[in-house]
Parts: sequence; structure tokens; C-alpha cells
Amino acid sequence: MRPTSILIVERDRQLRNGLVEIFRRYGFQAWGCSRERLVHRFLKHFRPDYLIADISMSDRSQMPALLSRWKMSSPATHVILEYSFHDSDLRHTALSAGAFALIVKPFLVEPFLRMIRQQGRPVWPGPLTEGSTA
Repeated sequence: MRPTSILIVERDRQLRNGLVEIFRRYGFQAWGCSRERLVHRFLKHFRPDYLIADISMSDRSQMPALLSRWKMSSPATHVILEYSFHDSDLRHTALSAGAFALIVKPFLVEPFLRMIRQQGRPVWPGPLTEGSTA
């Protein structure tokens, strides 16, 4: 069985690289992408199980079209949006447009792992240590 895969879409290189590393330590196959327009290109070649993107990265009015393009490129990929403010209209718009879930920033790994475990996806019980194998 292949590892659960995830694509992190984040402009901040340090944060993106850190999240990719954390997820790899949990046994995920993880990649990082710096811009929304690169996601479509990535999805032509890879089909991650999950895609996490910061909602503030794109104009809110463009969010439904962006989600639609991502879902058309990779229908089985669960798109999860991060956001840093509570807005029920935004939540409704995102979920109506096809987002799998929304998670509040700052991004915490444990709630995400619980969500994946509830779907029956394989997740290692904790970070892999140096010398551990997946």
C-alpha cells in the first residue's frame, strides 16, 4: 500500500518546507507548491490524496473557480483550505464549491491526522525518528 499523499500550497517557503518535513516524518508522501497556478501543472502528473491550501492565497471571489479547476484535474483529491478568520459565508462558499474541509490557522497537525484516520487512511502513530523506516 502506498503512503497517503499530500500537497501543501503555501507561499512562505520556510513554512511550506517545514510542513512538508513534518508530514514526511508522519509517513506521508508530501510535496510543496508555492503558487496556485502551479497546482494545476502538478496535478497533471500526480494525484495526491489531500491538498492543503491557505485560503488567503487567492482572492475570495476566485475561490470557487480555483477549487473547480483543482477538482477537475484530480477529482479524488480532498481539498482542505486553511483560514485565519471566522467567516460563515466563506465556509459555506468553500464547502459548496467542493472543499473537503476547512481548518483554522495556525495549522495544527494533530486535528488533520485525526480527520485522515477517521477516513480509514493509514497514518503513522507519531513522527518517524531518524533511522526509522516507513
